[in-house]
Amino acid sequence: MSGTIYPIVDFSANGEIVTTLVPSSFARPIGILCIYCGHIESVVDALIWHFLKADRDTGEAITSVQTNFMRKKELMLRLAELHVPKRDMLENLKRVANKADDLFLQRNNLVHGMWEVGHVSKSVAGKFRYSAKGQQKRKYESYTLEKINNLAAIALNIHCDLLNIRQICTDFQSVDQDGEQLQE
Repeated sequence: MSGTIYPIVDFSANGEIVTTLVPSSFARPIGILCIYCGHIESVVDALIWHFLKADRDTGEAITSVQTNFMRKKELMLRLAELHVPKRDMLENLKRVANKADDLFLQRNNLVHGMWEVGHVSKSVAGKFRYSAKGQQKRKYESYTLEKINNLAAIALNIHCDLLNIRQICTDFQSVDQDGEQLQE
């Protein structure tokens, strides 16, 4: 080991994060967005564990093998259909989960791809996304600082909504479709 200490984040004279072409002004909102998306996924995991009545180790064993958020969300919703007695609560959970789906797609589009060499300004940047599903495709996307900040705010709102739903779910006992208390 050479003893060299590398900075966590360093900025070039151009205002980009060193070794990337991401404008430095975008770093914080992208980071916040990614942090809240991680928290959203953790709450979805915890809801799955709750609906399965699994202890943490068992719950982690189940949810850690599925890394795709959409699949975790679908599992959570199927379990919620079995265990959430109030239809309005279930519909609210579905609404929030679908907003999370949309957010994760936008987050993935933002963080995956290649940032453009000459970004327009400190508040607008472009990047290329490329994929080979079916055939090779390349798409240019432009991002404003305002759009990324809005995505981070949406992520915070979804996170708070899911935390509230999780609390409500842990406050009641499971009942069957007729509202009868299930025997433990």
